[in-house]
Parts: sequence; C-alpha cells; structure tokens
Amino acid sequence: MPGFSILFPSARKILCRPPRHEVTHAAFIAGTGVPPARRATSSGANDSTPVKRDAMKNVFLLVLVLMALAVTRVAAAEGGYLFVTFKGEASPMTEQVYFALSPDGRKWEALGGAEPALVSELGEKGVRDPFILRSHDGKKTFLIATDLSINRNRSWQRAQRSGSKSIVVWESTDLVKWSEPRLVRVAPDDAGSTWAPEAVYDEEKGDYLVFWASRNARDNFAKHRIWAARTKDFVAFGEPFVYIDAEHDVIDTTI
Repeated sequence: MPGFSILFPSARKILCRPPRHEVTHAAFIAGTGVPPARRATSSGANDSTPVKRDAMKNVFLLVLVLMALAVTRVAAAEGGYLFVTFKGEASPMTEQVYFALSPDGRKWEALGGAEPALVSELGEKGVRDPFILRSHDGKKTFLIATDLSINRNRSWQRAQRSGSKSIVVWESTDLVKWSEPRLVRVAPDDAGSTWAPEAVYDEEKGDYLVFWASRNARDNFAKHRIWAARTKDFVAFGEPFVYIDAEHDVIDTTI
C-alpha cells in the first residue's frame, strides 16, 4: 500500500492550509489520541476552618487542571491527519512528495498550493510510494520513498531489472523544516528494484525494520520478494535479507 498518513495533534497549527485539491493514490491512515487525564485524589480530615480552606484550594486547583486539559483537547482537535503521496508519472514533478491535511480522514486539503512539498534530485530524480513515520522517541519524523521516475525512463521492465538499489530519506523535527534528501543503498547487489519501502520500530531489538519489494538476478527476476534491513537512524543499514518469500509476487507490504 503506497504512502502513509499519521495523525499529529498539532499539525493544523504547523502546516499551512491552501485551497482544496484532489490528491490521488490513497494511503493508510493511523491516528494517536490525547493522553488520559490524571485523576485527582484527596484524603479525609476533621471538619475545621483551615481544612475547609484547604479543601477549597484543592477544588480550585482541580478546576484549573480540568480547564488546562480542556484547552489541550481543543488544541488536539485542531490537528489532523497528515497524508503523504505522489501523483503518478505525468511529469517529473508528479513523481515527488505531496502533503495534504484532513481533520477527519474524509475531507482533504492539499498543502503548499498543491505543489510538491519535497523534491528529490538524487538517483533517478523522482520518488514514489512515500511512507512517513514518527521516531520511537517522538523527537523526529522520517519519510522514506522509492527512488524511481517512470516519467524520465518510461520503462517498467527497466525499473524492475536495473532500477535503483536505494531508498530516499528525509527527516524533520517539526514537519515544516525538512532535511535535504539522502540516497541510502539498502538492497542486495543483484536487486533489480527497491520498491515501496516502509518501516516499523522493533521494541525488542531497539531498531527499525525497513522492508521493500525487489526482483533479483539470482532467479532471472522471476518474482518480487519482500526484503528487509535494520537501522537505528536511517543512515546506516544492516545487511539485507529476504523477509517474505511466496510462490507469487509480493509487493506493497505494510505492518
């Protein structure tokens, strides 16, 4: 499933809101909620004026806490789902990364005037199948994508047999300022393609499992398999290995 959308509670404040625009290539959507409020507790005491004053103070503080939580929930409600996608191969610019925002996952507004939000001039000078995920510690966001431009090359056979062995990576701490793209080789030497990369954090191993689809020269590019490699920072990757091997083609896997 190409592309991924994730809920950032403050996304509407961070990202601009240009005119509504149709965005193609639907992507999976996931959301996060607001942490539950802490429950206030109090212990009993003898009935006296100082205790009553203390009780009133506790009630007042509780009211302040509830008001703060209400403000937090309103701020969260102003956020939305961030949708990352590409548009197809009509031009070199349609094979780049586009952003859209929605408060409910139904009505979408393209960001940045419906122009590409991120552009790669590396590798094949085009990107497809963007996937976005928040880091396990919540400090940054990674966006990874297929290094491929069908518009520039016009050959799906070439793209499967002699295409890129790399993925394109961006990262950001605020969803507004993004790093320069970097091209990271992840596939084995005989891979003919490195399609639709996605990633998931492995809590047991303490790293990210990045996986994608490749055809390989070892069986004359007979079928797509899902390959994978591990990384802690999306800079250095471990050795690639076959993750899913079926009797038929397997592509666009998601976890």
